[in-house]
Amino acid sequence: MDFLAQCAESGVKGIMAFNSYDLKKEVEFCASHEMYLIRPAGTFSEEEFASVEDNPYFLGQIGPGIQNEYEEGAKMAEALAKEGKSYLILSGGAGLGNEMHRQRTMGMLDVLQEKHGVKFEQSSEELAAAQKPVTIEADGLKLTICPGYIDFEEFQKPALEAVTSGEYTTVLSTIPVTSLMEGLNSVEIECGTIDCFSEDNYFGFKKGKIAYVAGKYQSEIGPGFAGLYNAITGNADAFRPDGKAFRLEQGFWVAKSESEYDSMYALASSATINAYNYEDLYSVIQSLTPEADFEAFKKLTESYSYEDCLARRSS
Repeated sequence: MDFLAQCAESGVKGIMAFNSYDLKKEVEFCASHEMYLIRPAGTFSEEEFASVEDNPYFLGQIGPGIQNEYEEGAKMAEALAKEGKSYLILSGGAGLGNEMHRQRTMGMLDVLQEKHGVKFEQSSEELAAAQKPVTIEADGLKLTICPGYIDFEEFQKPALEAVTSGEYTTVLSTIPVTSLMEGLNSVEIECGTIDCFSEDNYFGFKKGKIAYVAGKYQSEIGPGFAGLYNAITGNADAFRPDGKAFRLEQGFWVAKSESEYDSMYALASSATINAYNYEDLYSVIQSLTPEADFEAFKKLTESYSYEDCLARRSS
């Protein structure tokens, strides 16, 4: 809220918010200062979104959506789970109100139970909400859920101790593992992460520590910027289907091998050829392209897959 107050004092007209702690309060504050707010990459719960969808200063959400978040966690666990393995789940903000991390963690827990033929005493929803480390041992399966944002020392310390303990073969992370890379490199362990196509993950694949990445990529937030620009140039209403904030799907690229990561990383990090470039964005900004409308904006935004982006750049 202090940051939003500083924005208002500085005459800011629009904000791209990558996280939220009290969405309704934040949107109401923005509206009272005539500042537009958009979530250009992320997932709100149904209740959070419904609480602000009618506010004209909340433009909308672009992100994987609840079902995709759950499925990405499930698919990563499916890819890395195997008999004889033990698992450390880094649940991030799952227990702190972060809906993205909660869904990913539940997907992982459901698949691990299925793959190992066990049933935990607590539900996946209850375990995902854990705010302190929880260890489960059932029919030969050992699993520990380590919550919290590991960039903060209070959460990083127990996560690092678990990683380097030698008790786990596999890390399944809902968050970036950059701050744990030194520890990961010091032991025999593999890691899957739901993160982004970053340089850190590139080197993680090269060193054999990262085995799976479901990731965002830098230019994926471009349509969010276009949506915000439409609003601050006076065209917000044209991009509010049925008079409500939009909710558009943008999921992840997935790399399961070093070669896959290399190809995707090249397109994600290129300074000259981008997955979304300025021509793409100009085409859906109404002040620059008068015929631009919500359907064109939706189509471009949801054409996020690696194959879609390759097709745009090769056309």
